[in-house]
Amino acid sequence: MNKQITIFMDLHIRNFGAIENADVKFDGLTVIAGENDTGKSTVGKLVFAVIKAISRYEEDLDTGKEKSITKLIEELYLKLRRNSMHDRNFREISAEFYTKNFLKELSPFITNQPSLFQEFSFDNDGLNSLFKKKRNILEGINFSEEERYSEEELIATLDEIQSELKKDEDKSEVLKKALKKALVSEFHGEFSPKGTQQETKINFKEGVNKLFEIQGKKNTIHDFIIHDEVPPFEDVTFIESPLVIQLHDAITQARTIFEINVEQRRGFPYRPTVSLHIKDLIAKIRSSEILVSDDLYDEKQKEILKEIQEVIRGNWAFDKTKRDFIFSRKGNKNSDQKIRSINTASGIKSFGIIQLLLLAEVINDRTLLIIDEPETHLHPKWQVEYAKIICLLVKHEIPVLVTSHSPYLIQGLRHYSKEYGIEKFTNYYLAERNDNGLVEIEHVNDDLNRVFLKLSQPLHDLVWK
Repeated sequence: MNKQITIFMDLHIRNFGAIENADVKFDGLTVIAGENDTGKSTVGKLVFAVIKAISRYEEDLDTGKEKSITKLIEELYLKLRRNSMHDRNFREISAEFYTKNFLKELSPFITNQPSLFQEFSFDNDGLNSLFKKKRNILEGINFSEEERYSEEELIATLDEIQSELKKDEDKSEVLKKALKKALVSEFHGEFSPKGTQQETKINFKEGVNKLFEIQGKKNTIHDFIIHDEVPPFEDVTFIESPLVIQLHDAITQARTIFEINVEQRRGFPYRPTVSLHIKDLIAKIRSSEILVSDDLYDEKQKEILKEIQEVIRGNWAFDKTKRDFIFSRKGNKNSDQKIRSINTASGIKSFGIIQLLLLAEVINDRTLLIIDEPETHLHPKWQVEYAKIICLLVKHEIPVLVTSHSPYLIQGLRHYSKEYGIEKFTNYYLAERNDNGLVEIEHVNDDLNRVFLKLSQPLHDLVWK
């Protein structure tokens, strides 16, 4: 690993969920061990939510002026269409409000918008003239009493579009809104400690340099302070369960929780909900392509892909015609056996997700990979193999956060981090509940035996007591 390009970040958590106190370093491989219900997954989901809010607030959280304006235009068009299904003049009227056409007219005002860090002078006259024209069209429609939406409701939506376009984007407010959405998705908006009035404080740093800090209370974010505009990671991926592969079609049709809330307010039919990190993972692995030639990938990718292929003896790829992930394994006489995702062992799916992420080229040295308790679907032998793959990813400068309650996996990480020369970039933590029933997460590099004693205690009690 090249130390000069290793991502370095310190996370300080006070009173978030069950966690009372945690100081966690991201410096290559970060491992948080502990029994069930000790806040390990909470750390991963918090980091996922914050990185998405800062780095991908427009793309993945539908936050930002263009996103909100597009949604309002779609809302206005749908209202107008539902009013005018039997109106012969609808086609002529709808062209003025069709999303693509309306956005094209607004494009000079949208593309000239400032970033979150720039000043801007707005062309009010041009914008007012455009919206006066749109208002005149709506006022010229003959509304019957049976219409679903009144003229006043349609004009109110049009005014909302104009108001949104004129609104100044405050950096802190935009990011607070994005973070709120992410926290709703990952925690249903409930992040304050139960039964206490303690204030939540979260700080991200690089050494002595502050990046950003978050303060909240009673499940409300009060401050999101940005000290440096360049985020530590460009994106983040969270792997929770390999079963998402066989459930991908249902997940793709579902909505995240914050999307559902918006849709319900606007009268759309209900759809099942999933967390943002699940939808995000499915979108990424579906974008992968089958490995056609080794020449398409660099030496780092090929080394990791080769290791995975040797473990599972095959390759995964998404088949668009079958709308399924297909596992291909060499059979007798070198013929390929094509196996659908539902008929494939969950352990093979576990390795397959990393394989697909590599093929999609969405994990690299500027993204964080979070893997939550990967041992759940793996035999101890494959837990060690999985640890090897994780250390290989880190060796090739892909930062990874792993949570685990398996001594097999953690011992595997310990062994391969030494073998691959990433030991000095590896940090181990133990999550435990204190006398108050809250969680403290401690750095245990100098006393890793605490982890093995804690995780092996149930077997020791069963066999030797």
